[in-house]
Amino acid sequence: MERCAIDQLTLTRVIDNVSVVYNVSHDGQFIGYLSSFAVGTIPSAQESAVGMGTIIWGDTRLSIEPEKEFRQILNDVWLQVRNYFYDSNVHSLPWKSIREKYAALLPYVVTRQDLNYVMGWMVGELGVSHMYVWRPGDLRRSASHFEAVACLGADISLSGGFYRLDHILQTPNDQADARNPLLAPNVKLKKGDYLLAINGNALSHDEDYRKHLAGQSGKKIKLLVNDKSSSNGAWTVETDGLYEDYALRYTEWTERNYRYVRGKSGGLVGYFHISDCDEAGLRQFEQGFRAERFRDGLIIDVRNNGGGFNSYMMIDKLERKLMYLTQTLDCEPMLYPHGVARGPIVMICNEGSGSDGDLIALHFKERKMGTLIGSRTWGGLIGIINFQDLIDGGMVTQVNVGFADLQGNWVVENLGVVPDVTVENLPADVEKGIDAQLNIAVELVLGQIKASPPVKLKAPAFPVKK
Repeated sequence: MERCAIDQLTLTRVIDNVSVVYNVSHDGQFIGYLSSFAVGTIPSAQESAVGMGTIIWGDTRLSIEPEKEFRQILNDVWLQVRNYFYDSNVHSLPWKSIREKYAALLPYVVTRQDLNYVMGWMVGELGVSHMYVWRPGDLRRSASHFEAVACLGADISLSGGFYRLDHILQTPNDQADARNPLLAPNVKLKKGDYLLAINGNALSHDEDYRKHLAGQSGKKIKLLVNDKSSSNGAWTVETDGLYEDYALRYTEWTERNYRYVRGKSGGLVGYFHISDCDEAGLRQFEQGFRAERFRDGLIIDVRNNGGGFNSYMMIDKLERKLMYLTQTLDCEPMLYPHGVARGPIVMICNEGSGSDGDLIALHFKERKMGTLIGSRTWGGLIGIINFQDLIDGGMVTQVNVGFADLQGNWVVENLGVVPDVTVENLPADVEKGIDAQLNIAVELVLGQIKASPPVKLKAPAFPVKK
C-alpha cells in the first residue's frame, strides 16, 4: 500500500503484505488494515509493517441493548426502502403508516428471528420481487451449532432390511466441481450393491444411515459394501465425503437431456441448459452454443434459470443471422458470422425461470428468435443493483431497478412471461422420469427443420481469369 502526494506526484510506501480490505479514518490520519494473521491501525503518513498497531480481538467486548437495536434495524430498513426504492413514491403506498403499523409489534419482538419475521411482513407490503431478508443478522448462533451431513453421490434406500445403492450419480470426470468420487477407477462399486457399514459402524434398518455421515464432509470415508446383503465376501472402498451433491445431480440431468435430444433427433438437434444469467450461465452458454450451433436445430433450456445480469450478452449472439459463407482451401464452407445458429431455435422456460431468467425468455419471444415453450415464468423484473448493510451485519434488499417496454408498460413483474406453446410438466410424469416439455421441444424443432430446412452451404464457382 502506498500514499500518493498529489501536489508533488510522489508515492510513499505505507505498508506491505496486506489484503485489499482496509479503511481510512474520517480525518485521513489512520488506516485500519487486515493481513493474513493480523488486524491493526497505523498512521497513514509514515511507513509501517504488519504487526504494528495490532488490535487484540479476544479482549473486545460489545454491549448491546436488543430493544433499541431492533428498533433501529426496523427503522433503517424502512428508510432504505424510502430512499432507494426504484419508485420514489413507493407505489403510492402509505409508507409512513406502514412503518408505524409494524413498529407497534416491536414490544413483542424477543429475538432477531422475530424481527426478521416482522420486517418480512413490512417489505412484503410492497408486493414486488427481489425484496428479501437477505442476511438474517446477529442470530446469536455460530457454525458450531450445525454439523453438516456428507453426501456420497448416490441414491440409497432400504431393501429387505438393508441399505442398497439404487443409483450412482453419473457425471463426467473432466469437471472438477461435478466429479463423483464413487466413479473413481479404484472404487469397486455398482448399482445394486449393498452398503453395510460406514467408517466401521454397521448399519441397521431401524436407523438412518446418514447419522454416520455427520461431520464427514471433506473427509475420507470408508464404506463396507457387498453385492449381497451379507458381510461374507464384503470389501471396503474409500471415498470422499461431499459437502453437497447438487452439482452432480445437475450435471447428470443436463447430460441425460443432451443424450436424449441427440438420440431422438438422430443428431440433428443440439441442446444445452443455462442455469443462470451470471458467470456460470455465460460459461454454459458459450460452451453449449459454440458446440451445438452447427446442427440443423437447437434447443436452449432456461428452466429454473436463477437470473443474473448478462442475458443480453447471450441474446446478442442469438440475434445474429446467417448472411454469408467463407471458403478456404481444402475445407468445407463455413458460416458467417461464425457465431450464428444455422437452423430453428426452441427455448424452454418454466416457473423457475426468474429475474434475468424471465428477461431472456421475454427477449427471445418478443424478438421472434424462435419458439418459446414450457410454462409461465417466475415474474420478477423489479430487481436489485446494490445493497445497504444493517448495523448487525444483516441485510434486507432494496429493489432499485424496474423494467418497462418502449410502449409505456412495466413488463413481467407479477405476471411472468407466457410461452408461445404452453406445456406443463405434471408431477406424476416427473416422478416417472417423463419430461413433456423437452419431448415436445424436440418434436417442434424437428417439424420446423422439415418445414424449412437450413440452407446448405455451397461455394459458388471460382472466378476464371483470362
